[in-house]
Amino acid sequence: MSLKAAAIQGVKWTALSSILIIGLQFVQISVVSKLLGPASFGLMGMVMVVIGFAQAFSDMGLSSAIIQRKDLTREQLSSLYWLNLISGFAVFMIVLSIRPIIISFYRSPELNELLIWASFIFLITPLGQQFQMLFQKELRFNLISKVTIAAAIAGTTVTIAAAYSGYGALSLVWGQLVNSSVASVSFACLGWRTWRPKAIFAFRHIKGFIGFGLYRTGEYTVTYFNNNLDNIIIGRLLGAEALGYYTIAYNLVIIPLAKINPIINRVAFPVFSQVQDDTERLKRGYFQTLRAIGLINFPIYLGMAVVSPTLVMVLFGEGWTSSILILQVLCGVGMLRCIANPAGSLVLAKGRAELSFKYNLAKTVIQIPCIWLGAWTAGLVGAAVSFLLLKIVYFFVNYLVVIRGMLGPCFRSFVSCFTAAFAMSTVMAGMTWLTGSYLPVHSNVLMLGVQVTVGAIIYLALNIMFRKQSVDLLRRPAVQAAQSNES
Repeated sequence: MSLKAAAIQGVKWTALSSILIIGLQFVQISVVSKLLGPASFGLMGMVMVVIGFAQAFSDMGLSSAIIQRKDLTREQLSSLYWLNLISGFAVFMIVLSIRPIIISFYRSPELNELLIWASFIFLITPLGQQFQMLFQKELRFNLISKVTIAAAIAGTTVTIAAAYSGYGALSLVWGQLVNSSVASVSFACLGWRTWRPKAIFAFRHIKGFIGFGLYRTGEYTVTYFNNNLDNIIIGRLLGAEALGYYTIAYNLVIIPLAKINPIINRVAFPVFSQVQDDTERLKRGYFQTLRAIGLINFPIYLGMAVVSPTLVMVLFGEGWTSSILILQVLCGVGMLRCIANPAGSLVLAKGRAELSFKYNLAKTVIQIPCIWLGAWTAGLVGAAVSFLLLKIVYFFVNYLVVIRGMLGPCFRSFVSCFTAAFAMSTVMAGMTWLTGSYLPVHSNVLMLGVQVTVGAIIYLALNIMFRKQSVDLLRRPAVQAAQSNES
C-alpha cells in the first residue's frame, strides 16, 4: 500500500474510532454527572492532573522517538521496551510516595485512595505502549482503532456501573484504569505475536534516543502543565466543588482536541516524519492539516458556545448551571488550541523537541501568575478568561517562534488556512443563536436538537456555496505531504 493510501486509510479508521469514543464519553458524562456531585468530578480532575503529569516521565519521550526514527534495530527496540517498564515502575513508586504532598497541596484527604488506584496505570501502560507506537509507525490504524474502541467501551461500562453502585469518585478512577488496562494488554498480546523483545538491555543501544527523549519529556511535561494550570490553581484556591463545575465544562471542550484532532494529527506525525527533509512538501502537508482542523473544529466550538445553556441543562441537569459561562469562555480556548496543536507534529517530525520544550517553558513562567491572579480576583470566570487571553497572545507567538522557524516566513498563508472556516462558522453560530432566541420551543431536548440541526444545515450550505473544496479537505486531511512524496 502506498504512503498516500495508507494515510487515507488511517484517517478513516481513526475517525471511526474517535466518533464512537466521543459518543461513549458523552453518554458517560451525561449519566455519571446525574449520579455524582461536582465534588467527585473535582477530585477526579485533581487526580488526572497528577496522572497526566507523571505519564511524561513514565514514557520518557521515547514513544515519539520510535515513530520519528526511520531505522530501528531489534536490540534498540528491546532496550527501549525494558526501559519503559522500569520507568513505569519508578513512576508508580514515586506517585505513591508523594501522596501526602499532593493531598496537602489540594487540602483534600479524599485523594488518598484515588491516587493509590490511579497509580496502577503506570504499571500497566508500558506493557503495550511500544507496540502501539510501532503499529502507528506502520500506519496500522485499523488495528489501533479496534483496540481503543474496545477499551473505551470497557471503561465506560465500569464507570457507569460503579457510579450506580455508589462508589463516587472511585468510579471515575476505576473506569480510567480499566480503559488503560484493556488497551495496553491488547496491544501487548497483538504485538508479541509478530515481535518479542529480546532479553537484552544495553545503554549503547538507546543512547542516541536519550537526548530526543529528554527534550520530548520536558516538552510534554511543560505543555501538560501549561494546559492544566487552570485546573491546578482552581483546585488549590477554590476547592473540589468549584473544580468540579470547571472540569465538566473543560471535559466538553477537550473532546475535540483529544478525540477529533488525533484523526489528523496521529496520521500527520508519521507522514510528516517521512518527508521531514523537504520543507516545501512539509509546508503543504502542514497547511493542509490546518485547513482540515479549522473546517472541523471551528463550527464545533462556536456552535457549542451558542448552545451551551441548553446543552448543559440536557446533559447534566439544573445542578450544573454554574458551568455554562465557563463552557462558553473555554470554547474560545479550545478553538485556539486546536489550530496550535498540529505544530507539535511538525516540530517532532523535524526532530526539534528542544525548541518546543524551551518555548513551553517560557509560557509556563508567564502563565502561572496570570491564571492565579484571575482565579484569585474573579473565581472560576476569572481563571477561564485569563486562560483565553493567554491563548490569544500565544497564537501570534506560536507562529513567530515555532512555525516560522520550521517553515520560514509564511504568516499570510498560515492565517489563510482557517479564515474561511472561521467566517462560515461565525455565520452559522449567529443563525443558531437567533433560532434559539426566537423559536417558541419549551423543551430543552427539542431546542437543542433544532439548534444543532439548523447549525449543521447552514454550515454545510455555506461550504457548498463558498468552499467547494471543503468536502475534499475533510476526506483527505494530512495527506498532502504523502501525495507530494509520491509525485
